[in-house]
Formats: sequence, C-alpha cells, structure tokens
Amino acid sequence: PEPAALATANLRELGLDNVEVRVGRFQDELAPALADLGTVGHAFIDGHHDEEATLEYLELIRPHLAPGATVVFDDIDWSDGMRRAWRTVLGDARVDIGVDLGDVGLVVIGADEPEPVRVEATVV
Repeated sequence: PEPAALATANLRELGLDNVEVRVGRFQDELAPALADLGTVGHAFIDGHHDEEATLEYLELIRPHLAPGATVVFDDIDWSDGMRRAWRTVLGDARVDIGVDLGDVGLVVIGADEPEPVRVEATVV
C-alpha cells in the first residue's frame, strides 16, 4: 500500500487523472483491471520476476491489446528465467518489433502492417 500511495500522489502531482492504481496480487487484480479497461494501448509488466508468470501476464493482456500496442517488460536480464521469457516473447510471431534496452525490453504487438517488420536491437 505504501508504494501505491506514493505512486498515486506522484500521478496526481503530474496532473494525470486517467490513471488508476490498484493494490493487490497480479493474479487477483490483473484480469479484473483488464476487463474494466477494455482496450490497452500500452502495458508495463513489472510483476513477478519469473519466466512463467511473465509469460502468463502477457497472455492475459494480449486479448486486450490495441493493434500496434506496446508492451514493456522490466528486468528482462534479472535471471535465467527472465532471459528465457524475453527470448520467448521475441520469438512470438505476433511480435512485430522487439527492442532490448538492457534491463528493459519493449515490443510492439499486432501492428496493422501487411508484412510485419522485425527489428531487434540491443543498446549497450
């Protein structure tokens, strides 16, 4: 609850009023939040730093993603499991663009292009 209160205060100070902070476990809060949101244009996944959980979060989010949505994964180099999860995400045919930024990975999923352009880059 303390980090959520800080996040809420920071968002309010920034004037962002279209943001909702929810407190709870991903497995309890993610599906209801997605149902409330409908379509998602951007998602930031920073939950359990675990291969299986990371891939499950993506699968839960995927049906709600708008065409060309971006998904950011935090701590993709955290552990062997997170590195495997990131490679699995990059290997997914539905990922049009994947960018490895070191600790963070960004993908574009389902862009409206006749032939997806695949770009993978690593920033050193």
